[in-house]
Amino acid sequence: MAVTLVVSDGESEVPIKLAGPGGKDRIAVGRPGRRSSVWMAWANKNKYDVYVAARAVAGIQKFSLHESGDWRHQWTPQADLERLVADQEGGSDRVLDRWQRPEPNGVGVRQGLSIWVPHGYINDLSDDEQAEDGVIWIPEPEPGHAIGFHVTVCTPDLGWATVQGARPAAGFSLIHGDAVIVYVSHSPIDDARHRWVEEHRAAAIAASGGKLNADGKNPQNLTMALFGRNEETGDRVVYDLAAFPSRRTREV
Repeated sequence: MAVTLVVSDGESEVPIKLAGPGGKDRIAVGRPGRRSSVWMAWANKNKYDVYVAARAVAGIQKFSLHESGDWRHQWTPQADLERLVADQEGGSDRVLDRWQRPEPNGVGVRQGLSIWVPHGYINDLSDDEQAEDGVIWIPEPEPGHAIGFHVTVCTPDLGWATVQGARPAAGFSLIHGDAVIVYVSHSPIDDARHRWVEEHRAAAIAASGGKLNADGKNPQNLTMALFGRNEETGDRVVYDLAAFPSRRTREV
């Protein structure tokens, strides 16, 4: 079943035929050499399940939005759990977080996952091997703002979804006629949220016990992800951050 996304500003309409069923979209903030993680959303052509992951760690950790309604964040079967989570209680369990697929809103949209890239937390990567082609590149946010990638699973033909402060940037259809739509937003980040991000980033660095550069890599090139959820809605969120952002970059 072909799915067409129609975008309207109230005066004109632009129809966009989605690829699929199945597909893979890649999106990131910045450009090769100075960027966030490259995030991927994908599904196979013969299976409804949707997966979301940062490209660099997709082989060991991902979000799985299963057709059964079992949505989860987990280590993959390829992950070396003994090495990765040896110090964590319950380290033998590959599931990091699990939640039930939310009910759609009145126009058939289910929120899957939001990924935020705040201003000042993007890495300069002098040896970056990421190609420019094949990725949707979003400009860096201005000071006091964050870019959001919002992965949604949608059922067509249930009405118009009004979106404020965001726009569709990628998407593909699924078997059975549903679709994945990735929206991009550019939103203010208030002082309280900025403090929360910085406190948890610093706490994660401290908790590593100096292990982040144990393999000899430059720690200034490391990116981290803070995972959480919106307590009011239950929506899952990820903050994509340079692990060691320079003071100069954060103050710009």
